[in-house]
Amino acid sequence: MNDPIHIPVMANEVVHYLLENNGTKYLDCTLGAGGHTALLIEKANRSINVTGIDIDETAIDACRKRFKGSSKVRVEHGSYGNLEFLDRRIGLGDLDGIIADFGQSSDQLLSESVGMSYQQSAPLDMRYDRSAGMTAEEFLNSVGFDELKRLLKEIGQESNASQIARAIVKAQPLSTTDDLVKAVSSVSSPFKLNKVLSRVFMVVRVVVNDELGAIDRFLTYAPTLLKRGGRIVCISFDSNQDGRVKNAFRSLANPCICPPTLPVCLCNRIPTLKVITPRALQPTESEIESNKRSRSARLRVAEKFNPQPITSSR
Repeated sequence: MNDPIHIPVMANEVVHYLLENNGTKYLDCTLGAGGHTALLIEKANRSINVTGIDIDETAIDACRKRFKGSSKVRVEHGSYGNLEFLDRRIGLGDLDGIIADFGQSSDQLLSESVGMSYQQSAPLDMRYDRSAGMTAEEFLNSVGFDELKRLLKEIGQESNASQIARAIVKAQPLSTTDDLVKAVSSVSSPFKLNKVLSRVFMVVRVVVNDELGAIDRFLTYAPTLLKRGGRIVCISFDSNQDGRVKNAFRSLANPCICPPTLPVCLCNRIPTLKVITPRALQPTESEIESNKRSRSARLRVAEKFNPQPITSSR
């Protein structure tokens, strides 16, 4: 658990925004190696408690060892995309703060048994929770050309989506990362190959783990777990993730659905969040220098407040 590979991203900002409200009860929805949780415990000037969850059983086992004997940390297996179920099972409400880091740990990316990296020769699995769900091999060998092309365009923003999708479907059945690399390489410029492979592997990983759906479910349910003044901190690593966070925060802060031509709001929908960071925060140059993984990180914060109907002019 002391592996120097993993460094929590934007840790100073997470600690600042979560501890600023003087709360005592927190939820780390992406526990990973336990970096953010450990720093919250260390930096708090009061006694706090953190429940940490992760879908990766390997991370859970490691964190149970790391925080063994600590009365301040509770470690539970689960997904941030299924908070409602976890809430019913273990009770998560009345939180002062929630942190969700939507990135992948270096341990996951470098694992030789999961196949998330094109730099590792491995079976095509890519699941965070290897006890359930469809593997990357099953997905790639069942997906059709049109659907794969759409996913590569929409999620990966891949300009060569048609040729890549056709090459992958033609190469079916695939069973290893080497098979996928070979298929993509056959229709990609060698000068751009690494970036293309990164996008393709990212798309497959996102689909297999339903990452975007999980984020949407998280953003719907997580605010209901906060008490007044409680904060939610989200760290995203691409436009698909950050756009969802931004839009969800804005919608919950200003949920009016009246036509824009009306001078005042008549729908009286009730806002539940206040946006603390109008623009996404980015890592400092010094953090990027010490942790290259943080380069694409974007952090947004919102706060729960007393709901009041919108009745003022727009």
